[in-house]
Amino acid sequence: MKIRTNTQIEGILRMAFCLDGNSIKDVAEMANINQNILYKWNCGAMRFSPDNIDKLLMYFHEYEPERFDRAERMYDALRGIK
Repeated sequence: MKIRTNTQIEGILRMAFCLDGNSIKDVAEMANINQNILYKWNCGAMRFSPDNIDKLLMYFHEYEPERFDRAERMYDALRGIK
């Protein structure tokens, strides 16, 4: 994983939710994040706290690493990051 800003990480995490995998409801439950906050964040209505970003990163690395890796590659390709 590259060194990234919180904004970049949020973009990758949002992209991961667009890919096939567990629903937002399931992710919220497994990552111990309030479901309503996760829905609002995913639709772009609010920024995420660093604590919640960490919880999501831990979730994806533990339960769905392929989904996160795919989202990260897509994010980099769309922005021309090598």
